[in-house]
Amino acid sequence: DKIYQQGKSLKIALAQYQEVKPKISALKNAYVKPGNELQIITALEKLADEQNVNQEIKTSQAEANAKILPLSLTATGNFTNIISYLAALEAMDYYLNTTTLRLSLSSSNLGANLNGNSQLTGLLITNAYYEPWSYP
Repeated sequence: DKIYQQGKSLKIALAQYQEVKPKISALKNAYVKPGNELQIITALEKLADEQNVNQEIKTSQAEANAKILPLSLTATGNFTNIISYLAALEAMDYYLNTTTLRLSLSSSNLGANLNGNSQLTGLLITNAYYEPWSYP
């Protein structure tokens, strides 16, 4: 009876693995690979170009064995483009945890009448994460 139960448990575990297996590659794409930080920077630059916003990316050099890649993103564009940019950031494969989001009028618009073409600046303080299986 014990051998039967172990066999049954193994069958269940294999079935569960087969169910999760296709999702593993998506999970791997959600993390930054150590030494490949340029990939996420390039993806962010491409995203900004696609959404017609000007973007500045600042990051600090990750410490050895770091788990988090801190990013400061400043994007400037009209309201529609900034909102599209934020939605596209959310849809990226990378897992980003935003701690701060600040929208403000660009200094060139201060005191002017606002319209659909008024320039906004969005500041995002966010963290990307390194692969958890790559830390020592």
